[in-house]
Amino acid sequence: MATDDARHRESLAFRFKNLGPIKTADLELGALTIIAGRNNTGKTYLTYTLYGFLKMWRGWPGAHRLLDRSAAFPDLRAIAEKLLNERQAGFPLSREAIADQRSAVIRRLSDDFSHQAMSGVFSIPNEFDDTAIEMISNGLDTDPETGSAAMPIEVEENGISIEYDGSHLTITAHTRPKMEIELLESYLAHEYVEFLLAGVLPDPFILSAERFGISLFYRELDFTKSQIVDLLQKMADDKNRERASPYMIIDRAT
Repeated sequence: MATDDARHRESLAFRFKNLGPIKTADLELGALTIIAGRNNTGKTYLTYTLYGFLKMWRGWPGAHRLLDRSAAFPDLRAIAEKLLNERQAGFPLSREAIADQRSAVIRRLSDDFSHQAMSGVFSIPNEFDDTAIEMISNGLDTDPETGSAAMPIEVEENGISIEYDGSHLTITAHTRPKMEIELLESYLAHEYVEFLLAGVLPDPFILSAERFGISLFYRELDFTKSQIVDLLQKMADDKNRERASPYMIIDRAT
């Protein structure tokens, strides 16, 4: 399994519990990670789980649920109101606070994935009730190249940008948002999660050497597309679908 950024080398590690034949295992990700071993020892379980987790986090439904209040996340409703009125909102934000928020989001994301998505990855319902994946690395807190608190990347999409200068975060709407405040707040939740994690969790690429691995990964790990199709089908009978937002739909998905 390879990642798209060499700076993640020796900085990201995951712990797996009760995963198939594996009782507990720690796996450290590098720029290139090779998993090898005897048959029936859990290699495929590890690979499927980690690949599914790293691929699905951007589209995980319910971004608001990931923003745990205990980590002092920003008031997205207040920011949405300010964007609608003034097209810009900002607030002080320390690197330590960002590290705390990242850790809180990762913990919630790992817990949600373990309890809600694991069966979907393997297409086996009710078989992973005791399974868990968690990030155990300190890579969320420091940049391995500088030893200082890691800087999040700048995010810009759909005319809204999030910028961070090391002490202050600014959200700018380059054009006046044409959506209701609830939709804008939901959109901001997704973008803030992206802002926190896009520079931390790598985008994986997998190359399987097992006999049927390629076809298995193609069919079973690309479950996000099926979720999107299901959501779009639900919109078909919605009388208010002309006002529907994909961010609201994903955020309300169960």
